[in-house]
Amino acid sequence: MRERGLILAYPYLLRVPLLGAAFLALFPFISLHRGGAAYYLLHGIFDITPMDLFFVSGQVALLVTTLVVVTFLVLSNGPARFGLPEVDAMRAVRWFALLYAAAGVFFLARTTGVARGGTAQKAAALAAGCMAAAGLVVLGRAVWPKPAAWLSLMMKALTGQLGPGYSDDKGILLPGHGFATLCLAIFSALYLLIALGAIPRTSTLCSVLNLVFVVVYLMSGVAFLCDRFRIPVLLALAVPLLATARWFDTDFYFAAVRANRVEALTPARLMAASPYDTAVIVSAQGGGIQAAAWTAEVLARLDETLGGEFAPRVRLISSVSGGSLGAMYFSAGYHGGKVSGHEAIIRAARASSLDEIAFGLVYRDLPRIFLPFASSRLTDRGAAAERAWSAQPGAPAGTVMLGQWREETRRGQRPANIFNAMAAETGQRCLISTVDLGRSSGRREFAEMYPELDLKPVTAVRLSASFPYVAPAARVAAEVHEPYHLVDGGYFDNYGILSAVDVLLAGTAEPGPVKRVLLVDIVAAQEPSAALKTRGWFYQVLAPPEALLAMRNTAQVSRNYDDVRMARLILESRGFEFEQVTFRFPSEEAPLSWHLTQHEEEAIGEAWTRQQREVQDVKEFLRLP
Repeated sequence: MRERGLILAYPYLLRVPLLGAAFLALFPFISLHRGGAAYYLLHGIFDITPMDLFFVSGQVALLVTTLVVVTFLVLSNGPARFGLPEVDAMRAVRWFALLYAAAGVFFLARTTGVARGGTAQKAAALAAGCMAAAGLVVLGRAVWPKPAAWLSLMMKALTGQLGPGYSDDKGILLPGHGFATLCLAIFSALYLLIALGAIPRTSTLCSVLNLVFVVVYLMSGVAFLCDRFRIPVLLALAVPLLATARWFDTDFYFAAVRANRVEALTPARLMAASPYDTAVIVSAQGGGIQAAAWTAEVLARLDETLGGEFAPRVRLISSVSGGSLGAMYFSAGYHGGKVSGHEAIIRAARASSLDEIAFGLVYRDLPRIFLPFASSRLTDRGAAAERAWSAQPGAPAGTVMLGQWREETRRGQRPANIFNAMAAETGQRCLISTVDLGRSSGRREFAEMYPELDLKPVTAVRLSASFPYVAPAARVAAEVHEPYHLVDGGYFDNYGILSAVDVLLAGTAEPGPVKRVLLVDIVAAQEPSAALKTRGWFYQVLAPPEALLAMRNTAQVSRNYDDVRMARLILESRGFEFEQVTFRFPSEEAPLSWHLTQHEEEAIGEAWTRQQREVQDVKEFLRLP
């Protein structure tokens, strides 16, 4: 009975490779299960080209090989290291290899089924990737004996201190450790080549698999070392990570430039700069690339449909998260008070940036955890998103700052922009804007917090869209009195309504040229319908966070409704004519990441064609022929 219990210890010792196999089997299922909680966040990861599929298949093959090697190490060297009964390692490894291979095959089959390209292209990419991985392993084994001997000599003193399971009585590495080191060498070479740009930047799915490889390999090695001493693996990893966080600067920053203090632009002066008696105020909801694309689609198509007469009447765009990205591209299209390049605006907002963000996470943010002294503090996944957005045609030029936009707004040549963010430490709204409302309860302004600093528009968008954990909470890379970390404005108001109403009420307190106000409300998706069903006892664990998230969204909608109703009453009492038109994407199915599939791009274009009533309402209010 005792011997059986000792043998049952092997599944525990093999927990890391078994979890790696579980990832291969479950990740595609979770990500691609339509209607599941993770579908709208993760399914875009699998929208890859045949070339990407080539790399993915090779990585999966190498990962399966690594799982087999780690299993062999534990089964063959575990008896000596952990005092367990001997097992037929080779026989057991064959069964585990079948399990790992089945998980890998399922992963590749599911991935291939949704990848882009024809069947023949995908089959060729799949076969070529697996053959390339096999070739690397065969080549490595052919040239490995001499490096293995050197490695054995170099590690002879070290392995003797680690206890049994690493080397024999003569200090020679036991079978499996050398091959594991070979796998690590192959992966490390590929990792460095990608990180240094020698290999073209790979897809998000490739970056995810590289991250899994790091976790599996690192945790397997730590587990084999620490399990003998009954040291928890997570504790062993936490100690050095906490040390780097404590004694090195591993915080996240965003770039700002020194600028002269600018003259304040009040809401009253903003409204007074309008050459029309009608002012358009735009609010743009957050929600990843869906919100960016829908915001750009509505604004660009609306201006195009109305013959270029919509954009000159826009006085303010208050945007959040993904909506801020679409608003930035539209705002960058202003030249002399009018917008040009409507198609370029739409294409830029639809362009995927997920690969660049994943690259920043795996090849920039991961090394800074382990090697903080060798990492740049302005090179992270947030900066990677900025570079991707700036590279699109139609993006603001690299030298353009918000201060320049402010001056053009003062002259009436472009609308004011509010990129809504939030200070993580206090929960206050932080308005990164080209119009000044001033500080109030629950609200701060970037220009008021850091009056001598200026930002690029794309940096303002990045801060407005810093939703966990796609972009990090970051603080300004300058010595300041209040080094707040700024995060996604959707925490406070995901619709941009609150800031729009603040400007509207402040800007109409005194008589001016504007007598009529149109609020254009851009909503990126329908509110999801609630699934009402009987739950088991486990729901009591999930109910508190589910209720919190549901309340957050519903509370914002309810507050915004009250704010708009209050604004209507106040404006009408001041003698203004007020109207609200909502452009709502007519579906609940909206991706929450930074990638659109071809079908999702087509759905956005089709949705615009169903907004004819709203377009007519805008046209009639603006009194256009």
